[in-house]
Amino acid sequence: AVALPLAAQTNVPATYAITNARIVTMSGPVIDKGSIVIRDGVIAAVGATIATPAGARVIDGAGLTVYPGLIDAYSTLGLPAPAANAAGAAGRGGRGAAPAAPAATRLSNYDPGLQPEVSVVDELAPDGSAFDAAHAAGITTALTAVGTGIFRGQAAVIDLAGDDPAA
Repeated sequence: AVALPLAAQTNVPATYAITNARIVTMSGPVIDKGSIVIRDGVIAAVGATIATPAGARVIDGAGLTVYPGLIDAYSTLGLPAPAANAAGAAGRGGRGAAPAAPAATRLSNYDPGLQPEVSVVDELAPDGSAFDAAHAAGITTALTAVGTGIFRGQAAVIDLAGDDPAA
């Protein structure tokens, strides 16, 4: 039973080619119909006129877009961790702590779980190390939203490829 998975791993090609894809590059123009060659896990070539190497596993990317990094479609990156609220737990039938109010004084007429007026941009506390760790993991863009509540307010899209996370 162990030999079968090991045998399957030895048949993995060393070279892949994604062809006919729309490619968004970091530093150049968008390539509407191009190819990406990946050799031994590393991008070897990108362009509109790249030839597919012999023996490569070809992946047809027609109708697809390839980005130079991952997009985290929902995160709380850059937001302070909510404080525990023991008093809220008792008032909610023991179902857990109520969402904590933002660090600033709440000037809302809504219950803390309903926060349509909250803007992530106002709450954002850029932590360079957290942003650097996410970027090092391959995430280039993150949608940051409040992590608790029903109406969570306004989210923010953060580009992690910049030099200064506070900018």
